[in-house]
Amino acid sequence: MSVIVALVVACAGSPTAAPSTPSIPFTLAIEPVAFIGMTMSGSRAVFLVTVSGSPSDGPVDIAASATGAAVTVQPQALEPGVVGEVTIVPGAVTGDVELDVAISARRGDVERDEVRTLIVTQGEVEDSLRAEADAHLAPFVAWLGTEHPELGITDATAWEGMRGSWVLIVEHYLYFSDEWELDLEWHVMVPPSDWSRISLRKRWTEARPSFAYEIESVAGGDAPREIAPPEAVWR
Repeated sequence: MSVIVALVVACAGSPTAAPSTPSIPFTLAIEPVAFIGMTMSGSRAVFLVTVSGSPSDGPVDIAASATGAAVTVQPQALEPGVVGEVTIVPGAVTGDVELDVAISARRGDVERDEVRTLIVTQGEVEDSLRAEADAHLAPFVAWLGTEHPELGITDATAWEGMRGSWVLIVEHYLYFSDEWELDLEWHVMVPPSDWSRISLRKRWTEARPSFAYEIESVAGGDAPREIAPPEAVWR
């Protein structure tokens, strides 16, 4: 009987350990390196996150935190070749406040850590810029639906909007659909210097805009025309 038991145990063997995450080295890139303007409390600030390597290396776990702000990470398991988004919504502030955002990436025993700093200023109870931004966006959307249907942007496209970080004279408003990030900017000046522009970044696959269009004079009723896209997203 003891021989039979020994044979059964030998055949069964010891429990197989779960495979560990491979510690394949990678680099972490975060855009932008620094914000150009200020971020309003209650509005969203979005960092773009990528890691080096190939999809076969496996995903990298992304985490982020910021004291006094709500933070979301999409996706939390980031594959090489995918552009992730870390979204920060600062809480209420008085005056101008520096907000440090800590972003970490880990795969196995390999970890990369970065810190970015936002200048947050007091926000508004209501988004007073959305109606004006929508009016500037409308001619671009109508034109794209006719001239560039391959982009899939039409009057039916659902956008989530937010104020972009701001500086004087030029207003920025950011729109996000499921597929696109659209940065709208317009020059707060009289004709013929009252231009408006949009740039488009395909979410999850692009870290910088790939298309851009300009209306040379809004009051003049100029049609949009294609221009060179900016080298980086506006933040």
